[in-house]
Amino acid sequence: MEIYSVINRLHKKSNSEEICKLFTMSSKIINGTASEQDQAEFIKNCILPIITAFAIALNKSLLLETEKSEGYYFAFDCKEQLKGDIEKLFRAYQIAIQANILQIDEVRYELDYKPLGFNYVKLGLQDVLLDPKTGQIYTPNMNAIANLNNMSQMKGGEDNESGD
Repeated sequence: MEIYSVINRLHKKSNSEEICKLFTMSSKIINGTASEQDQAEFIKNCILPIITAFAIALNKSLLLETEKSEGYYFAFDCKEQLKGDIEKLFRAYQIAIQANILQIDEVRYELDYKPLGFNYVKLGLQDVLLDPKTGQIYTPNMNAIANLNNMSQMKGGEDNESGD
């Protein structure tokens, strides 16, 4: 009877290795010894392609052509699975804010925090702020407010201290 249990264990190990090859995943995932990197690779190389193929099938089968042309589509939100560790995530958001790819409230939304109501876009000089909804530009170090919508009425140089 013991020979059958040994053979059974060998078959289980062989089957689990074949399953791992089929889904291009590390055998550590099944063994329970996977590192964070192994888990991230599993999600990236195994789970996401399946989810993507499923979303493509949904878009192809369930949407009308008019809905497709209007921009409707099915997609799965996998951001939580792709976040990784918090330090890498915050570094990525910091870079996105500094490069003006995301605004502070957009990052807060992604992290499920309440917005601060900070609706300004940085324009440079580290202090010039633009409210894209109103067109208002604020320069804190000069306490100056301007409006992009009224730029043709504005003149420059009148308050120049050097008189140039």
